[in-house]
Amino acid sequence: MISLEAIPIPPIPRLSLVGGPLRRIRVSDDLHAVSVRAREVTDVQALGMTAAGIERIWSGVERLYRSGFYPAIALCVRRHGQVVLDRAIGHARGNGPSDREDATRTPATPRTPFVIFSASKAMTAVVAHLLDERGLLHIDDRVCEYAPEYAAHGKEAITIEHLLSHRAGVP
Repeated sequence: MISLEAIPIPPIPRLSLVGGPLRRIRVSDDLHAVSVRAREVTDVQALGMTAAGIERIWSGVERLYRSGFYPAIALCVRRHGQVVLDRAIGHARGNGPSDREDATRTPATPRTPFVIFSASKAMTAVVAHLLDERGLLHIDDRVCEYAPEYAAHGKEAITIEHLLSHRAGVP
């Protein structure tokens, strides 16, 4: 089995006056210079994790950042309610694919707000299934059983499952 850490990500050459076709950012050689760490639990072993495991997770984030496709990445991991990893890498502003090289760069921090668009759909589905598993809601229930006002305009038959599978017919 080949370790992903052993596979280097080759740089894609840039033409001097033309934006790259993949619209990548400039990636610093020193990732520590563009990384910020917030408060993290120091005794991760008490939570059933290892420091090496946490660093392996962060190493994956660094590899993703090195690809040049993301100006910034922030990740917070909790275990049993404790923050075991809370870091950011990259720039919130000033290092986008169309920013000039001399643009003022604002570092990303764990507190930098990010627009996540549809990423919340997956998290919503996970939470809904956990609630179903715990008997706190049922995926087959109608949405209006939990939010009665949702039944307006002919939507009374729509179930939670319909929403999660994008089959509710609601634009």
